[in-house]
Amino acid sequence: MTETTANHDAGLDNDGTRADRGRCETASHACVIRGQVVTSDGTPLVGVNVSFINSPAFGYTITRQDGSFDLVTNGGIAIALHFERAPFITQEHTLWLPWGRFFVMDTIVMRHEENDIPSCDLSSFSRPVPVVSPAPLTAFAGSCSERGTVVPEIQSLQEEVPIPGTDMKLSYLSSRTPGYKSILRVTLTHSTIPFNLMKVHLMVAVEGRLFRKWFPAAPNLSYDFVWDKTDVYSQKVHGLSEAFVSVGFEYESCPDLILWEKRTAVLQGYETTASKLGGWTVDKHHALNIQSGILHMGNGENVFISQQPPVIGSVIGNGRRRSISCPSCNGLADGNKLLAPVALACGSDGSLYVGDFNYVRRIFITGNVTSVLELRNKDFRHR
Repeated sequence: MTETTANHDAGLDNDGTRADRGRCETASHACVIRGQVVTSDGTPLVGVNVSFINSPAFGYTITRQDGSFDLVTNGGIAIALHFERAPFITQEHTLWLPWGRFFVMDTIVMRHEENDIPSCDLSSFSRPVPVVSPAPLTAFAGSCSERGTVVPEIQSLQEEVPIPGTDMKLSYLSSRTPGYKSILRVTLTHSTIPFNLMKVHLMVAVEGRLFRKWFPAAPNLSYDFVWDKTDVYSQKVHGLSEAFVSVGFEYESCPDLILWEKRTAVLQGYETTASKLGGWTVDKHHALNIQSGILHMGNGENVFISQQPPVIGSVIGNGRRRSISCPSCNGLADGNKLLAPVALACGSDGSLYVGDFNYVRRIFITGNVTSVLELRNKDFRHR
């Protein structure tokens, strides 16, 4: 994602055309918006001006021959985009953007007249109820004498070779090879389907890539989506990625109107290996993917820290109030009293700064606390 942002900030598309980009404070905060504009009959629309409403300094772009576009801007905020090309009716869309990820918009359909939009009685139509089943994460594939060399849960093969004269081993796991893909099974319809159902549409968006397909309506439809663990710019994706799945029903009595339902799933990308030994790793040599929160161990085990449930705990305070002079403010943070905490900040080293009425107190990662500033006037504003 960092390389992608750097390329876009330079003002060049992957096809060499020019496109201005939204300002990004840092690469980790950036978001790449991707989408496609078509006409009412599905023809890609080239030359549509896509810009930020009320923010001309953020730049603009023009849709390409296939109607696609991409923009870079800051994530973690809501933005509004303006789509314009004569003689079509202009459109505005508001989006909430994530940090450090791609955001794929739904297809934008531009029309000449408002009455081009089909009107149907939606109350008589059933919506899809899709089920997404991603392949299991390769959480554990370490050596086990009872398991043998085959790991059926993840469809992989493992081998271990002792290193003479040491207590270490060389480990091989086929799920860590480039040819191992991530699979997502999507159940589109069930044993019975609604009357008059004509088509079933499927869209899968992952790392800026958008897959589209439709099927004639039939019971028990399912599709296996295979991801090669690369993004839209053919860059390898390490760690975990979120796939956005959309399934739509189109009825004979109301063509061109699709009722969509959306689901999400987590897919596993490439694994980070500490040992560069032609696909083999040393069992005691581990690698930590900080961005995705995964510890890749040399024996094939993966610890998905980011997938574990969050835990809330207390680092300071015991339910009782300290005195205003705070004679015992310094020392062990656990159980130390607070008076009136009103502000909180985090330091680059992991320390916490607490604005506790007339003191600013620093809690170190070691578990100790100390007062770094005492406010002596009556205006206790912690800035």
